[in-house]
Amino acid sequence: MIVLSWSALGVSLGAAILFASLALCRTIDRTYLSFAGMMAFLAAFMLFSTHLYRAHSVDAATEAMRWQTAASHGFVACALVFLPAYTHVRLSRRVLAGLFGILAVFVCANLIARYGIWFAGPPTLVRERFLGEPYTMFPAQPVSGLRIAYGAYMLALHVGALVLVARLYRRGETQRAMALAISVMIIIAANVADVIGDARDAAWPYVTEFGLVALGIIMSIELAREFRQKTEILAEAIDEVTHQAQQLTSILGALRTLEDSMLASMTTLEAGMARLRARSGESANLERLGRAVSRLREVSSAMAQG
Repeated sequence: MIVLSWSALGVSLGAAILFASLALCRTIDRTYLSFAGMMAFLAAFMLFSTHLYRAHSVDAATEAMRWQTAASHGFVACALVFLPAYTHVRLSRRVLAGLFGILAVFVCANLIARYGIWFAGPPTLVRERFLGEPYTMFPAQPVSGLRIAYGAYMLALHVGALVLVARLYRRGETQRAMALAISVMIIIAANVADVIGDARDAAWPYVTEFGLVALGIIMSIELAREFRQKTEILAEAIDEVTHQAQQLTSILGALRTLEDSMLASMTTLEAGMARLRARSGESANLERLGRAVSRLREVSSAMAQG
């Protein structure tokens, strides 16, 4: 179990670094940044899992579970930002304030309570083996009322996530909705398995943490696909703007050529006017020609300003 936990920690930490980089490379992206936070707290969760599986005393197990639960609270806080950002569903300030307020109560209770919110009293530790590797578990654990309340809170969050998935699906974003739905259902199934294990006082390891890792992998793939799609759309837009700029350059070049031709014609007309001034009987023609030259100058000036 410890080896699996370290492997999951590496996957989570890598995803956190990747999406934090994507979130900050241009303008700050709340979806990527909140997901990076989820993966960072998941990495911390897996780190404390290794401490829990190696615990040899009640105090060590209690502290490991306390900080593992604290990491899960950070994961949930980031998820409360990620879910509305990913689904583009705006939650009211009252709803968000209520969810964060309840979470803050659990955070404080977990840090203050002697055995955290997971245990009502000292757990019974046993040493088990998984694929030949020893690890510590606590099959007969006293369940606290805070843990039951926290379970109800998490159940409400899972139901809310599925509601957001349904709204995303109704908007026609099937692939994005399916990715999130599969992730949430995996976590629900893992939680059900852990509840059954606790009810039977089984000593098998918790699988919810690996359900969270599965969520991280699935959503990382989906978010990476979206990022690549956005990059391709941006590249196409840049190509289109470049093409239009080339067309404008060609038009400006043609206008400059026309302007040069008009200036040459004006020079010729001015030379003709100079010759006409030497003739006394050409005053009417000279006046008309002068007006034509003035008009050409106005047109040339307007083109130069444009």
